[in-house]
Amino acid sequence: MLNDKLGRLLKGNVRFSLQQGFIPDFLDACEKKNLQIRNLREKDGILHGSVLRHDYDTLQREAQRKGMQISTEKRSGLSFVIQRYRKRWGIPVGLLLSLIIFGFLHSMVWQVQVDGCQKLSEAYIREYFAAHGVRRGVFQNNIDVVALRDQALYEMKEVLWISLYLDGCVAHIEVREREAQQTTADREPANLVASYGGEIIRADIFEGEPYARPGKAVAKGDLLAGGALMMPGGGVRFVKAKADVIARTHRHIEHRIDFLQSVATIQDSSLRYCLSLFGLRVPLYPVFGKQIAEHNESNLSAGEVILPVGIIREGCRQTAAQDITLCKEVALLQLFAEFALLETDMTRDKTMLERSLQVEVRNNGIVMCGEYVCEENICQEVPLRVESES
Repeated sequence: MLNDKLGRLLKGNVRFSLQQGFIPDFLDACEKKNLQIRNLREKDGILHGSVLRHDYDTLQREAQRKGMQISTEKRSGLSFVIQRYRKRWGIPVGLLLSLIIFGFLHSMVWQVQVDGCQKLSEAYIREYFAAHGVRRGVFQNNIDVVALRDQALYEMKEVLWISLYLDGCVAHIEVREREAQQTTADREPANLVASYGGEIIRADIFEGEPYARPGKAVAKGDLLAGGALMMPGGGVRFVKAKADVIARTHRHIEHRIDFLQSVATIQDSSLRYCLSLFGLRVPLYPVFGKQIAEHNESNLSAGEVILPVGIIREGCRQTAAQDITLCKEVALLQLFAEFALLETDMTRDKTMLERSLQVEVRNNGIVMCGEYVCEENICQEVPLRVESES
């Protein structure tokens, strides 16, 4: 059925109508000539049907011989189209140029797809390969897939395995990240010193020479556990000191909000549309004196292939600096919000035992001070340099 329709489309099909004369006699004559008449039907004494283009002349002669009047209702198919436009050279030239342009564009990369990223961002992978020639609008022949893949695997220490291959106009990059492993630096000798001054409450030394003990007051930088471990026989073994030293510390936060502030206000906002054409960005109309605050690009696609043609939608804003004076109530709200963020960051990984807050107005502003007593692990690792005697 499909082959028959395709044959009629290529060879051409003629739909006709017959009237006057003896129809059965005409059909017997067509059968003797092996004429294949399709869609044959009779309505109001008129016979309708269709034949291939090369059989239509024979059909006309038989109809005239039987004294019947034949009329052509419709001609369709590729052969009739070619005959109609055979003198218009622009059509075949345009088709030829379209094929050449399509082949030219098909030899380029128009989409870069990254898969497999977990800790690494896709933007980082795209920027790396874009710097090495894998980006939209480059010829595929200029990309050395094997060499670039090996180079990326050597330079990107976070990656365990990487794959780069071209599929049509799409460059596929698949990444498998390296799992965290113990490095040489993790096994090198190191001391533990106090990251902050305080009074030691508990000292658990797991590895190394102990110097910290409960009740001892230490300052920032004091030694808590040494990486040089004294052996019973008088020797020294260098290790990476490990310990948990919990101390009671005193912390201080101070934050200020001025009543007079300079803020950026939006004077005007508008949308601008640009045409993205084969990597080129063509603004449909200019926008002067405004900053781009929003960027959204939508490309046309054919199935799963993203075409290098699309529309870019940009939100543009024009801002200006303006001085405003905050009232005390608004300044307090802003101060409390910003101070809460500072306090959350300071007390992270700490246990807060005591807290004292004070708010006062100073020199056209408002200041908030916080005093804290915390319990925290004050161990800080410092590499231990071991010099061999020459």
